[in-house]
Amino acid sequence: MHRIPIPHIALAASLLLAGCGQAKPAVTTAPPTPPAVVTAKPQAPPVATNAVSIQNFDFSPSAITVPAGTTVTWTNKDVEQHTVTERNRLFNSDVIAGDKSFSFTFDKAGSYEYFCLIHRHMVGTVVVTDK
Repeated sequence: MHRIPIPHIALAASLLLAGCGQAKPAVTTAPPTPPAVVTAKPQAPPVATNAVSIQNFDFSPSAITVPAGTTVTWTNKDVEQHTVTERNRLFNSDVIAGDKSFSFTFDKAGSYEYFCLIHRHMVGTVVVTDK
């Protein structure tokens, strides 16, 4: 067995540490601010319906229009769990298991953007018109 004298180990360690202390060019970039919702694709024109399917990691149709006072129902047809969460948390389904549904009644006119908390690329819009 070959032994390295301790002074040689100390010299090697000091050279290694000296090399670690070299200055590196500073990179100054601000970390990106993630959006609350990532839009994966352009939204289609709203469809007049009160039923949305959750299937293949997508809301279908992704944009709907309903009159005020309408109850909209989202049904999860995926094996994976999803949520239906409005951007400002007006509504939040919690976790929807496969073959389960969530409903919400829209009382006020406006445009409501929602997404899945688990899969943030899944987005949709409900446009509510006056009665």
